[in-house]
Amino acid sequence: MFQTNEQQLMQMIGLDGVTYLRALRMCRNMLLTIAILTCAVLLPINVVYNTVIVPSDTKTTLMVLTISKVQGNWLWAHIVMTYVLTLVVFFFIWRNYEQMM
Repeated sequence: MFQTNEQQLMQMIGLDGVTYLRALRMCRNMLLTIAILTCAVLLPINVVYNTVIVPSDTKTTLMVLTISKVQGNWLWAHIVMTYVLTLVVFFFIWRNYEQMM
């Protein structure tokens, strides 16, 4: 199946099956991209803020990785990344739609 092109798949499983496989591939690639961007940008910001600024008596291991105690200008990174990740989703959907047409 990994070596089969879409024309052969179309004859074996039909247009619905090919569309479903394309959607699955798009979701895999999109979520991988989102995970990489989030881990590269937001996790370091959360860890630095929660390690340096938050008092140690309110810290837990999991809390250091989250946005739960992040305040002030540090939240702008999360707002910007929300827009960036939305554009990433739009891009993947648009590209998948263009390839289907």
